[in-house]
Amino acid sequence: MPLRSFIFLLVSFFCASAWPNTKESKSVHLALEKDGTLTEAVEKLYDFPILMVQSAERRTSSVESLSKAASGYFDKGKLSFKRSWKGSQPLVTREQLKVPRSVKKGNQRKMIADCQVSKCEIKLNSVSEVKKLERAKNKDKLHVFQGLILSRIQEFLNQRFLRGYAQRYDNRPYVQSGIERISSIKKNSPTVYGYFQSGLFGQKDAPETFRGSHFREEIIFEDSNVFQPTWRIAEVFHFEDKKSKVWVEVYPYNNHYFDSALTVLEIFPDVNNKGKSIIVFSEVMEIDELKSSSIARFLHKDKIEASIADRQKAILKEIQ
Repeated sequence: MPLRSFIFLLVSFFCASAWPNTKESKSVHLALEKDGTLTEAVEKLYDFPILMVQSAERRTSSVESLSKAASGYFDKGKLSFKRSWKGSQPLVTREQLKVPRSVKKGNQRKMIADCQVSKCEIKLNSVSEVKKLERAKNKDKLHVFQGLILSRIQEFLNQRFLRGYAQRYDNRPYVQSGIERISSIKKNSPTVYGYFQSGLFGQKDAPETFRGSHFREEIIFEDSNVFQPTWRIAEVFHFEDKKSKVWVEVYPYNNHYFDSALTVLEIFPDVNNKGKSIIVFSEVMEIDELKSSSIARFLHKDKIEASIADRQKAILKEIQ
């Protein structure tokens, strides 16, 4: 159990082209005092629609113990296919990646059936994907939808290409810019930081600290009164060295809200408390609800921020 908890909430909104040039956010480490206590810090910058939420906790357990719990968390929803790091990639089949039951019924099913270029309430690329779904007969739409998601995953496996949503072609620069915002990973795991800046999407070999990857799926926000349930598919990358353990989730697909997203979990020794550790959970999200208008931001940003923070608290409670 954590001795004390620290929730660091950073909300910054900035346009896509400005990402690489924006002021670096505060590191959660600035709030970890030398005497081993945890202080709280809150910074909110509402300029453009990027939400970054970081949660940090000092733990009494060791890095190795926490690492096992974190691996267990990231194994939830594990899919049967995975990237080949040597040779050709596997062909992902419909049996290996089925559309979840909750996505095939009710309002979620209606969104798939009603998706058109003029208005589509699920996340797809307007040019390469929505048109195909719109042309399909109603009885075939779920089949076509599943095929589009399979193509996204296959594209990410074969080419390490992250297809964007709506009018956006490519989401790779947004992942690179997202990890740029997480100053703790730059400080503690520079090889991991460098890999997601240029190595992964440049189809280069992973660093020596790389321990493997796998795909998983989950339905998030099932009990939220702010968001509707959201299906997302991630590739989880695991790294570790003598000191730190790092997991990075990159999302080839999610069906609601996130125009781009990145999740990083770090575990490293608490230098001020031998045998103890610090766990840092960071999410960088580009959320469509915060892009529609200034009125929408005013109405929704606090609820969205609180909902994400509450979800992080629940995940950290699970990783014990």
